Order: sequence, then structure tokens, then C-alpha cells
Amino acid sequence: MIVFSMFLFSCKENTEELLKLSDWKHNGGYHVGDWMSFENEIYQISNDTIFKNKRALALVKKTEYRIDQTYVLEIKSLESHEVGFYCSK
Repeated sequence: MIVFSMFLFSCKENTEELLKLSDWKHNGGYHVGDWMSFENEIYQISNDTIFKNKRALALVKKTEYRIDQTYVLEIKSLESHEVGFYCSK
């Protein structure tokens, strides 16, 4: 059980770090901006929550690695529950 918990924790940390290392371009659905970068003061990520100007907007549902060596980020609105997609750039 302890090993499983450590695995889940390390995966969550890796996802947050991945999101911070990439810029993200809107690719359809729920829209929080044309471009997101977690290296500035506009967008922040904490655990699985995306903030814009310190206001919680969306949850990170998942990230997927694609064959073209990019990632797809799936998010879900906290208010409307609409799903949106962003691609790493």
C-alpha cells in the first residue's frame, strides 16, 4: 500500500512539472485562453487545479503523450463541467 501511494504521488508531481515546462495552445472545447504558460503570473497550477489571475477555473483531467512527441492536456471547467483540450508547444 505504501509503495502504491508513493507511485501515485510521484505521478501527480510529474504531471504538474510537465505542465509547468510546456506552453499550451487551445485545441478545442472549454477555453481559458488561446495560450497557457504556467511560467508567468497569469496562469498557475496547484495539484490538479488551473488558476487564471488567482481564480480557480478548471481541473486537469489527464495528459496524453502523442506519437508526434507532443502532449494533449484535457481540462474540465469547475463551473460548467465543459471539457477542453490544449496541446503542448
